[in-house]
Amino acid sequence: MILSNMIRFLLVYVVFLFGFSAAIVALMDENPPDGMKTNNSSPTYSNIQSTTLELFKLTIGMGELAFTDHLEYIEVFYFLLIAYLVLTYILLLNMLIALMSETVERVSRESESIWRLQRSLTILDLERALPWCLRRQLQSGITKTMTLVRGQDSRTFFRVEEVNWQKWWSNLAIMREEEEIEVEQEPMSIAAQQPRNLWNIRPHLARLRGRRTSGPHTVI
Repeated sequence: MILSNMIRFLLVYVVFLFGFSAAIVALMDENPPDGMKTNNSSPTYSNIQSTTLELFKLTIGMGELAFTDHLEYIEVFYFLLIAYLVLTYILLLNMLIALMSETVERVSRESESIWRLQRSLTILDLERALPWCLRRQLQSGITKTMTLVRGQDSRTFFRVEEVNWQKWWSNLAIMREEEEIEVEQEPMSIAAQQPRNLWNIRPHLARLRGRRTSGPHTVI
């Protein structure tokens, strides 16, 4: 999961990197004016290799915003450089962080299922390492004969009962809400107004009779 996020991020980043590098190289004037000295400490954007390297340094925070003086369109160069910094340094890196956090959250939700699967695979590997006589004694499950492409073969199966826990919990919440509504709508009986007695079962019997009478009636 994390590897797929990294691959998608790198594909988008490489497209932006080479695209802006080619645009900046196209703006460069290869023949600077006479008498202009070039500063060797400033980065040169004369070829695609050096431009790509300088833009990559800007992405990871190691580059310097020092521009060369022999630019043909300095305003367009500024616009491209600012757009590159906004799209890569701000948007793409934040998108990578968001994808990583979503992947970690999804893995944490499915961690129990993954753990059970890894545990069952480990048990099966340990079972295959046992001798044949011990394997027959310790093996649990149902053995059935299956018809495969290469012929018939006996396989061992485990019976697993699957429960849709999400649906079960949602139905349980509805049942609890209905019980709470029924209890709130019950009229206050005289027995309930009396002092409570732990050994007095009359209020409970009255409540049961009220539920029976308030239930749905069928007409024949």
